[in-house]
Amino acid sequence: MPLTIVFYSTVGGFQGGVERFVFQSAQALQAAGVECRGVFDLPGRDPDLFRTPFATVDYGAEALSHRCSGADWLWLHKCRDCGPAAALTRRIPTAVYVHDHDYYCFRRHKYLPFKRINCPLPCGLYCLPCGLTAARQARWRDFRRNLSFVRQADLVLAGSDYMLGNLVANGFPPNRLRKLSPLVDCRSTASAEPDSRPGEILYVGQVIRGKGVDLLLQAVAQLSCPWHLTVVGEGGDLDFCRHLADRLGIADRVDFPGFTLTPERFYRQAAVMAFPSRWQEPFGMTGPEAMAMSVPVVAFDVGGVREWLHHERNGILVTANDTTAFARALESLLTDPATAARLGQQGAVDMAAYTSQEFARQVTSILANCEPVHR
Repeated sequence: MPLTIVFYSTVGGFQGGVERFVFQSAQALQAAGVECRGVFDLPGRDPDLFRTPFATVDYGAEALSHRCSGADWLWLHKCRDCGPAAALTRRIPTAVYVHDHDYYCFRRHKYLPFKRINCPLPCGLYCLPCGLTAARQARWRDFRRNLSFVRQADLVLAGSDYMLGNLVANGFPPNRLRKLSPLVDCRSTASAEPDSRPGEILYVGQVIRGKGVDLLLQAVAQLSCPWHLTVVGEGGDLDFCRHLADRLGIADRVDFPGFTLTPERFYRQAAVMAFPSRWQEPFGMTGPEAMAMSVPVVAFDVGGVREWLHHERNGILVTANDTTAFARALESLLTDPATAARLGQQGAVDMAAYTSQEFARQVTSILANCEPVHR
């Protein structure tokens, strides 16, 4: 009998890195002979494409119990309410992939509300007043209930050693933690020839405060060499960043084309990829995707970024929030094509290990060797 996994997450469509990860995971596992079923709270962008790797897709938690019938594993991703899954723990082994800080940070962003200083503390009662400063906040009781459930899951997965360390600090049993690096879809991204444009800087991702697009704009405003910036994505900070570009006098050199399901065409045109996150990135996917297409990356040294970006090997790491140093790093690559090419080529070699086949192999191996605690 083939392995059957039920994916459970909030959005069943393309929205951000979590949803892209869920889609690519199901694709990789389906290709390896795993039956994937999807249950989501609501559809997202382009749901017809999103559902293609799933044998079944349902919207609404009431379908979860039915779809878990006969399945081998329930695999949670980004869930606002883990209650429906908690009711099934005696029926089916449960794994949770921790994509970000939501399960153990009440404010969700893992940085403090004043000056966006990254928070080094584990979850505690002091998180309550901090979290209440965030928009669209969940209730403290619901947050604590989700955290308690995830801590007790049979298996907890994360993409980086940095995230595993966070989980241990937040009371997760180390013996239930496993590292599962995200896949980088090298097959599609590496298939076409690059068409790099001199001076072209690229950002791909959500345009929200934690992703640091405002910091990137401040950095590129300091460049003295020819440059152009393309910011691909949408988010709550988009209007702010457009106005900031105008105030900095660089609006004529910055394009905001919006969201895309095919970032590969932008990667092919980039001379340098910018990864300016101010928050503690759990891993970060768009940087590795650019690397897979031989594009060198400049990134702030936050969270799990240094697990795929090795300074002066396949890109350049910069001290967090230092926009002047970020500008120097960008300029050094834009004005030295030979070094940029060397770093980009090494990045493509490094990312070749993150294949769909290797991802599926790791998933099936981890699940096969896990002894559920609730059995």
